[in-house]
Amino acid sequence: MSENVSIKIEKDYPLVWIIINREKYANALGSKDMFDLKDAIENSCKDENVKSVAIMGAGEKYFTSGVDLNEISNLEDVEKSWNYLYKGLGGVIKAILDCRVPVIAAINGYAIGAGFDLIYAADMAYAVKSAKLGVTAVKWGLIPPITSTVGFMMANSKAVSYLGLTGELITAEEAIKYGFINDVVENIESLKSKVKDIAIKISKNDSLAVEQIKSLISSAKFNPYIYAGSSTIAAFAARKETRDKIKSSFKK
Repeated sequence: MSENVSIKIEKDYPLVWIIINREKYANALGSKDMFDLKDAIENSCKDENVKSVAIMGAGEKYFTSGVDLNEISNLEDVEKSWNYLYKGLGGVIKAILDCRVPVIAAINGYAIGAGFDLIYAADMAYAVKSAKLGVTAVKWGLIPPITSTVGFMMANSKAVSYLGLTGELITAEEAIKYGFINDVVENIESLKSKVKDIAIKISKNDSLAVEQIKSLISSAKFNPYIYAGSSTIAAFAARKETRDKIKSSFKK
């Protein structure tokens, strides 16, 4: 396992686990964490022994609560906002899409905001029964970049609109019903076992065929939209109104 503070890599061939290791901060992703996660995904996907990559949060409560709102509230500079949200978050999404093998979201708890958007990028997603999912961006004067662009193509469009416009969360069972995830399991151990079983099934198939299927799906899902969604959230994050909303919530 790597010694990276915020992102850990655990090799469990044919699977590699990438763990967002910021449990104390609800596994929120700051700017550095975004780039570390991007690098971890890219490096894991280059490993010839890897047939699937799984992303999971540390602990039993949060997959990831998304971008670090405390950091967002201090992004007065548009260039810094762009670097964090377009190059950082957008880079993570692109790394998942560009990965030569399937990427599985192992949702061990709350998947909020950017954490929910990561589910769209993943090829498959499985969640524990206690997980809650959704995008709260609108509450802070932000926009959810993937939900607002290709979300309607990948799940129940009315459910996508509801989540994006209300900022409310749904249960894992509801997420299945609306097509956001593949299945729900009872607990963390069942989640790990389920994801490993899927990885083994994938590894038994022709590697080149798997890689081509993965590539075609990724191209169809996101390529025209990465710029639009990520650049818009970067612009919104730099607004004074957004910073004020976030800072006022911390004072409550």
